[in-house]
Amino acid sequence: MRIVGAVLALCAGAPWLLLCLMVVGSRFGGGSFDPHGYVLILGTVLALPLGLLTALGAVLLAPSARRARTTALALAVALLVWAGLATLLVTAP
Repeated sequence: MRIVGAVLALCAGAPWLLLCLMVVGSRFGGGSFDPHGYVLILGTVLALPLGLLTALGAVLLAPSARRARTTALALAVALLVWAGLATLLVTAP
């Protein structure tokens, strides 16, 4: 299960990180990068499932004795990041 978790965390985590960076760049960057806000909107929406898949992959990487704690921590981090992205989306001018 750890190999599956590693593959899942890597395959979902890399695009998740890229989307998060693009959303932050779209929000705080100049208007020339994302003049219509599509990266900000779609990046925020797509970050939720990718963040949850990354959290699931992180849970599968943990030893079975620590999976409950890892689940809580991974979901908390994923949801906090998504809440931050949603805040960036809502507060955009």
